[in-house]
Amino acid sequence: MSLLDIKNLSYFYPQSDFPALKDINLQIEAGEFILLLGRSGSGKSTLARALCRLVPDFYGGKIEGDIIYKDMSLRDWDSRLLCTELSMVFQDAERQILFNQVEREVAFGLENLGMELSLMKRRVAEMMDLLNLNEICDKSVNDLSGGEKHKVALAGVLAMNPRVLILDEPASQLDPFAAEQLLDFLKKINNEMGISIVLVEQKLDRVFFLVYRVVVLDRGEIIFQGSPDEEVEWALKGEYPLFPTLPEVFSPFTDKPLPLTVKEGRNLLGEMTGGIKESRSGKSACRTKATAISENPLVETEKLNFIYPDGKEAVKNLNLQIHPGEIVAFMGANGAGKTTVLKLLMGLLKSRRGRLRIAEFSGEEKVNKVLAYLPQNIQDFFLADKLMTEIKMSIGNTEDSEKVARYWLDKMGLGEQIEMDPRKLSAGEKQRAALACLMASNPSVFLLDEPTMGIDIEQKKFLGDSLAAMCFEEKKAALIVSHDMDFISEYASRVLIMHHGRLIADGPLEEVLADNIFYIPQIMRVFQDYEPGIINRRQAMEVLREIKTRR
Repeated sequence: MSLLDIKNLSYFYPQSDFPALKDINLQIEAGEFILLLGRSGSGKSTLARALCRLVPDFYGGKIEGDIIYKDMSLRDWDSRLLCTELSMVFQDAERQILFNQVEREVAFGLENLGMELSLMKRRVAEMMDLLNLNEICDKSVNDLSGGEKHKVALAGVLAMNPRVLILDEPASQLDPFAAEQLLDFLKKINNEMGISIVLVEQKLDRVFFLVYRVVVLDRGEIIFQGSPDEEVEWALKGEYPLFPTLPEVFSPFTDKPLPLTVKEGRNLLGEMTGGIKESRSGKSACRTKATAISENPLVETEKLNFIYPDGKEAVKNLNLQIHPGEIVAFMGANGAGKTTVLKLLMGLLKSRRGRLRIAEFSGEEKVNKVLAYLPQNIQDFFLADKLMTEIKMSIGNTEDSEKVARYWLDKMGLGEQIEMDPRKLSAGEKQRAALACLMASNPSVFLLDEPTMGIDIEQKKFLGDSLAAMCFEEKKAALIVSHDMDFISEYASRVLIMHHGRLIADGPLEEVLADNIFYIPQIMRVFQDYEPGIINRRQAMEVLREIKTRR
């Protein structure tokens, strides 16, 4: 008997005529590690919510079919007991956090269960150690980065020792090292504690080799389920775009089993080259977009500093210039100060030391005239109760505002949601809606905080191509806080790295990545011994094509 048995499950959100889930039949065994995969808006998050009865208990709407857990329908479980059995961490972790102190938040679920105080203290301490939260235990939750908030929410859920853990993009706002730690930790608790895990995640390169089974949804229906290797074979055969980078890169050039890990990729590359290591020293593989530097930067800071009320010096003597035509990636660990810098540039925080200039403006009037800002907490972005109204507000009162609005909404796959309240969209749809508003507003400078969070590969490509056209051709600029190494390697022209509030690296993409150990894309790891200049999938495929031609 399966631990979870989903039978003919269909679900309609309130006021919706279209099912978010349609005739879902799925069995989940005890101890499984399952990846839910699909395009943005395919129903992944809705299915995750249904597994812990948030759908329909919290979201309302109409549900048909049933979910059986431990031989009993979810609807018959006592809600207090159910939360100790099936627990979820949301994509927008901030909405899950109630208290402003880290340890208090971790203890909240245990308090609701009436746990004895001494045991509660031990359990909280264990979670703080397990997820490396001790350094932030005295901080206000409001001052935490998005990634840190995700870890706090996860600690609160794990403290209740659930049997099934449901996670909606837990690594989306984590830096590469923290994401690796978290995903390895999930695999460990799956193996050693037998916790069943249902994971929704867009970082496929980091999760495919960890999971036992991949379940693919499209328009609320399951269209595939099988092992990771089987999903890759199915996706390639059917030209379905969602699968990891390494199989995509190698598939046109070999009939051998496709790699899912860096080790497998290196081994396959060695077989294809006969073990010969080659570095074309006189022929650089790097072909990133050259940036013509203007004498007049659009953004300029000089010895900019910022200290939070708790005394933390978040930004220290920042000297920065961003010129027209640049896409600048802003990298660094969670809590390094990247989001604080964006807020300072936007005028949401005020520095008492240093100088800041945005284009020809130095006062608050710069905000609406030059800058467009995508915050980490997308829930705070929207003002209107209809998506079309929201995007037209971004454009301003012009004759072609509706035409422009429809263009960007269609390009972001939101043409059918124009009358919806943007706050009621899925997390991925909210991200795309906010990006549509920013693109339509036609600013001089884009300040984007984790713009690829919650959007699929196709939407990432459209976002990157649009930014490239606007920046390289129309001489706009973009400063992008991101941990998405594949996106950065494809589109950035320059990289900044921040550490404890200080800028420790600033240079062309290929130069900065060449000196890094951990902040590099998978492709670079695979090819670095054979061809050190390879940083993205396009360049890798060029080299593999040459290798195949020589053979």
